[in-house]
Amino acid sequence: MPPSHFIDKPIYETFSETVALQTLFAIERSLATGHMNVFEFEQKMGNDYRAMEARVIPNSAHTALMIVRDISQRKWVEMEREKFINELEEKNKESETLRESLASIVGTFEFSEIIQRILDQIQLVVPYDSASIWSVEGNAQKFISGRNLPEEFDTSNPEFATNETNSALPILKGEVPFILNGNVQAELPDFQMPPHTYIHSWLAVPLKLKGNVIGLIALDGRRKNQFNEHHAELAVIYANQVAIALENARLYSDLQSDLAIRQNLISELESKNAELERFAYTVSHDLKSPLFTIRGFLGYLEQDASNGNLERMKSDIQRIVDATDTMQRLLNELLELSRVGRIANEAEYIPFEELAREAVALVQGRIMERGIAVHIDAGMPTVFGDKPRLIEVIQNLVDNAAKFMGDQPDPRIEIGWDGEEDGKPLFHVRDNGIGIPPEHHERIFGLFNKLDAKGDGTGIGLALVKRIVEVHGGRIRVESEAGKGSTFLFTLPTGSSAV
Repeated sequence: MPPSHFIDKPIYETFSETVALQTLFAIERSLATGHMNVFEFEQKMGNDYRAMEARVIPNSAHTALMIVRDISQRKWVEMEREKFINELEEKNKESETLRESLASIVGTFEFSEIIQRILDQIQLVVPYDSASIWSVEGNAQKFISGRNLPEEFDTSNPEFATNETNSALPILKGEVPFILNGNVQAELPDFQMPPHTYIHSWLAVPLKLKGNVIGLIALDGRRKNQFNEHHAELAVIYANQVAIALENARLYSDLQSDLAIRQNLISELESKNAELERFAYTVSHDLKSPLFTIRGFLGYLEQDASNGNLERMKSDIQRIVDATDTMQRLLNELLELSRVGRIANEAEYIPFEELAREAVALVQGRIMERGIAVHIDAGMPTVFGDKPRLIEVIQNLVDNAAKFMGDQPDPRIEIGWDGEEDGKPLFHVRDNGIGIPPEHHERIFGLFNKLDAKGDGTGIGLALVKRIVEVHGGRIRVESEAGKGSTFLFTLPTGSSAV
């Protein structure tokens, strides 16, 4: 400012009214206190406003010296410094938020939990109104999970083709690092139909692993231009780390699955080895028994032939025939047991009531002989499996119930179902016979385990039943007490995925 701007000019002509008042106030204070007074103001110079500093110094009791200097450069430096500090603090805050968010995500290997944490934590990094996570499988973009999506959005199994109609195609093809659109209703056709019409801003970033796009995170905003380039940069950094966490979760899941399969195989092998040991022992014992009988009565037969005792010879021969029949029955049932799970008929859908009626018809002779009333529930579920084998299950259980009815004056057998267990229908075969003591509940399903040593069974029937049920993906157990009848409960599949 030239000196002529100040010399012989009143303060009100030199400065604006506001600055003039500041100046007069500073002069009064300096004269009153005898100390220098400093203040800052803005002064228009040409077309610009400049930052000025005024120093008022008393030089007598009634006069003061005022020094004015341009401090615009200093102010600019201070403002830039403050701006830099604020930006640095903001970046530190963002970095800490990213660090904490990612730490939360890598803190678990459970895939579903990671997905929910991703949706939770990215809200802290880039505030959104709704969000979704998608995988890319072949030529399809498939929905994994979302947050705050409208009710009309079908989350059951939505997917989009990765073709030219898909707005995410540029990032799916790896052509751009992100997609940022602040006015999708005007620019992206696939957002102009329900349920996407509420979205006005859209930010999509890829989930990349080893250079390959494995999915994407989509953030939705209800306002135009809700997201900016900085949001996109943060989302990309976040997504790059998230993709690694998702892959780690997948690898962990695969490892756990492999370990579980391995452990199941080990357990199954141990069980089969134990079963094989029991099998070897019991087979040698149970098959030797008829052989000993045959051998013994062959000796008697020789003696009776020498003595000419025809009646005794007939008895000896009958005992030998009975022993061979017993051996043949044992061998046949062992053969049947070995075929379960190895040789199967084509699986089909069969109403359980139909299975029950066919099974009961096969043991009708024993049922009629004992005068047993059989009740079969109507409206039971349809099951999926090997029909002849499933009939064999019910046939064995009904035959077993009839055999051990005891002296029951009003014998009855009920075949029905009791809702579901483990997601499968739970069926039952119930009788009011002699019952089974609790200590034998597990033992009866073992090979050659007969509670009645004098009975005509082989001890294979219930082992066969258990094997068939388990091959179908079901489970079987017995509920019973001595003298109070027995209830055999078992589950069977209703769909092909279980067989």
